[in-house]
Amino acid sequence: MDKILTGQDLFFLFSSYLLGSIPFGFLIAKYFYNVDIRELGSKSTGATNVYRCVSKRAGIMVFILDFFKGYFPVTLYFCLNHMTRMSLLSNYTIDYIAIAIALAGLIGHSKSIFLKFKGGKSAATGLGTIFALDYRVGFICFVFWLSLVLTFRIVSLASILATLSTILFMYLFKNPFPFTLYCLIGFIFVSVRHKDNIIRMIQGKEAKI
Repeated sequence: MDKILTGQDLFFLFSSYLLGSIPFGFLIAKYFYNVDIRELGSKSTGATNVYRCVSKRAGIMVFILDFFKGYFPVTLYFCLNHMTRMSLLSNYTIDYIAIAIALAGLIGHSKSIFLKFKGGKSAATGLGTIFALDYRVGFICFVFWLSLVLTFRIVSLASILATLSTILFMYLFKNPFPFTLYCLIGFIFVSVRHKDNIIRMIQGKEAKI
């Protein structure tokens, strides 16, 4: 990397974490349905648990809001640096800072400062960051995820496999190495966040939608 972090970079990192920390699942369930989503189902504040335990409409709304928590910080960072896609491919400093901002959003969502460092599984927020890095990979990931959900009716399985697929597609579209590295880190992060789901899937006890 050819420069140290600037004040702007640090601002984006901190802001991405704070934005990611906004617990939309908790807020919507609490203030529109008068329930604490942390006491229902998997106790996650993410869209899937809200969809399953509160309502379909609430779950979809949480998914959209969580998606944009990941999308906006990374996209805005690229825009403010006045970089085109082609120039980004050769600017590894910008790329590494961008994936750090994306990771900050993931951590914020799953370890929210507003919920005593608890939260969701980060799949929707992670999808938003992928769209910000390369919308083509993001779109393929979403279609693959949706097809898996419709086929197996297990959101956790779909989220893990769709996240895994981003590593391959980010590489095939010849994106910068940091973007592919981020997908690998994201896959590990999302898989760890779904460890209880993985155990239930192995036992044949994972809930379906």
